[in-house]
Amino acid sequence: MGKRRLHVVYIRPSRYDDDGYVLRFWRGVLPSNTLACLDALTRAVAQAGELGDDVDVEVDVYDDTVQRIPVKKIARLKNDNTQVVVGFVGVQSNQFERASDLAIEFRNAGIQVLVGGFHVSGMLALFDKPSHDLRREPVQRRSRGARRVGGPFARCAQRHNAAYL
Repeated sequence: MGKRRLHVVYIRPSRYDDDGYVLRFWRGVLPSNTLACLDALTRAVAQAGELGDDVDVEVDVYDDTVQRIPVKKIARLKNDNTQVVVGFVGVQSNQFERASDLAIEFRNAGIQVLVGGFHVSGMLALFDKPSHDLRREPVQRRSRGARRVGGPFARCAQRHNAAYL
C-alpha cells in the first residue's frame, strides 16, 4: 500500500462589511503571523515523522482578506488516498460569521474543519454563562454537521485551543 496523504489548508478568514460583503483588500494590510507559524509548525511535525512514515503532508495557506477562497478546488483535493483538513486560524469574533459560512461550505463537501482563535478559545471565558444566542449557536451548527473533536485529535486540539466544526 502506498503512502497516505494529508492535505492541511489554513485559512485566515475575513469579515463582512456593513452591507454583508466580504471585506477584501487589493494588497495585504498586515501579513498573518498565525498563518506563517502554523504552516511552519505543520511542516516541521511532518518532516519529523510525527504523523508516521507512511503519511505525506502538504500545506496550503490562504488569506481571505486578500484572496478568494477556492472552496471547490480545495474540496476536490479529497480522494481515497488523501485526507483534507481545513483550519480557520486566528478567528476573532468579528470574523466568526465569515469563518462559519466558509466552514459550512467545506462541511457540505465532506471536508473536516477546525476553528481556532480568540472567539472560540477566549470569548466564552469572559462570561459567567453564555448568552442565549451563544447557547443556541452550537445547536444550529450541529444541525449543519458540526461536532466536537474526539480521540487523540481532541487532546491535541484542546491543548491548542481549537474547536472542531
